[in-house]
Amino acid sequence: MIQRIQSLYLLIHSILSAFLFFFPFQTNIVNLSEIKDLQLSLLNYENTYLFLAAILNLIILVDSLTIIFLYKNRKLQMLLCHYLTAMNIALLGLMYFGANQIEGLPNL
Repeated sequence: MIQRIQSLYLLIHSILSAFLFFFPFQTNIVNLSEIKDLQLSLLNYENTYLFLAAILNLIILVDSLTIIFLYKNRKLQMLLCHYLTAMNIALLGLMYFGANQIEGLPNL
């Protein structure tokens, strides 16, 4: 299954994609007493960008795990990795626009 270094990178990528569901990717300070953590959740319907980002992240997670099993067809695996890269760029854009809609200042 882990025949190439590319498959190892895909495994690490799928683990990091799963972390987005469990850990916040940004913390906003709303007031002096209120801090809001932003993380991807399929139960978050109030921010459409973050909801779409959560769905896209789930698709990316499943796709990266299935691409690992295509180790016998290297050309198809590389083509799907390019598709996965484009989806990651779209996920980054959705997370950016979703984080901009949340009130407060980002905590650096």
